[in-house]
Amino acid sequence: MTKDYAIIIIDAQKGFTSHYGTLALHYGSLEMSGIRTALANLCSFLDSIPSETQRIFVRSEYKRGKFTSGNLGHPLANLCVTNANNDVEWADGIRPRQCDRVITKHELNAMYSTEYREIRKSTTAQGKRLLIFGGFTLTTCVQQTVRNTQKWLGDNDVQCCIALDLTGARLSYFKKAGTAVAPIETLKQELKQSHIRVVGSVWELLEGKFNA
Repeated sequence: MTKDYAIIIIDAQKGFTSHYGTLALHYGSLEMSGIRTALANLCSFLDSIPSETQRIFVRSEYKRGKFTSGNLGHPLANLCVTNANNDVEWADGIRPRQCDRVITKHELNAMYSTEYREIRKSTTAQGKRLLIFGGFTLTTCVQQTVRNTQKWLGDNDVQCCIALDLTGARLSYFKKAGTAVAPIETLKQELKQSHIRVVGSVWELLEGKFNA
């Protein structure tokens, strides 16, 4: 009984998750601890769901200097740049099946991809009413893609959801600065205000969908 939902995974690639990916090399291993936990959860989840579950993988390929204002000497200049490093490869443990859809995007927001928009259109036409998102990172590509997907869907009875256990962000986003709220908590509230459901565990969304 998996016909009413689809799983959408954003940027499960080495550049965002590996000890030797561009993010880790720039920000340090400690900053990546939550991302690696989310990756382990994601791999376990994908191995446990029924084979007929629709799974859509969105991956990134960027131009050099895209996020460094053209500064090619910056440590982040080659983030997910093809042939520059191994960033664009799938993260350890991620193995898309032949029947899975794989979409390549070139911007943070996957809605700029014509193929992604067409997939969203066909997915909802097939009766999907729950789009479950996970991936990397929550503060960039994931939140931008989910926000714009929900906005594009409008009020057609399709709910975009983020499963936090399948979604990683750098450790610094979880830390408070003095008495201020941690940035990740502010982001979660903003997502909810955008009519996006945010849950701690993906199983909160799938309870009763099938026998796990």
